[in-house]
Amino acid sequence: MNDIPEVVEQLYYDWVTIPAPEDWAEYIGKNPVLAQGLYSFYQGLCLGINLSNACRAWEPLAIQNFLR
Repeated sequence: MNDIPEVVEQLYYDWVTIPAPEDWAEYIGKNPVLAQGLYSFYQGLCLGINLSNACRAWEPLAIQNFLR
């Protein structure tokens, strides 16, 4: 499979963010690659869980301010 589904591309451009140190956990703030990677992974995980929950009509998770 070489084609990326359009929905994946749309989600990527909506969810991939410019690094913002104020969103990173203080304990990893000195390692920007790790901090942005963890932040992006967590945002994606929450998005996936929220999509799953929406299919089940459950309440969404809060996505912002997770590591402050």
